[in-house]
Amino acid sequence: MLVDYHVHAVAHGEYGYSYEWIHCFLEKARQSKMKEIGFAEHDEFHSWIDFAVVREVQEKFLDIKI
Repeated sequence: MLVDYHVHAVAHGEYGYSYEWIHCFLEKARQSKMKEIGFAEHDEFHSWIDFAVVREVQEKFLDIKI
């Protein structure tokens, strides 16, 4: 089973949590036949996580872990 629990969507502050941006990661994971993907942001970017976006994509895609 393929999984990736070390995805930094915010990177080092260059990107924000939008549905479109997170969707790119999820589509790539899906194409790679991953079963789970986990977003693991650095502590200083924790406040950048938009949990409403996470909930929205969780309904449509993989199990998402933060």
